[in-house]
Amino acid sequence: MLEALLFAPRRRGSERFGRRQRSWPMLICLGVMLTIGSAARILGWTGAGLTVVFAVAVIAALGAIAFALRAFVDRPAEER
Repeated sequence: MLEALLFAPRRRGSERFGRRQRSWPMLICLGVMLTIGSAARILGWTGAGLTVVFAVAVIAALGAIAFALRAFVDRPAEER
């Protein structure tokens, strides 16, 4: 059952499906980055709480950049 969960997405569709799956981590990082800052401002956080939120947002932004670069490098040259 575990093997089916791990390898089924690769068998299900073409290579295009696999490339689309690689964009999810980047989208999640972008969502975290944009949502956490807005939520902290709405809740009125200040001081140490806002510092932690800022650190998490920076880590999420760096993660989004890393995932975007990985997706760009993995893309075949003829698609660029």
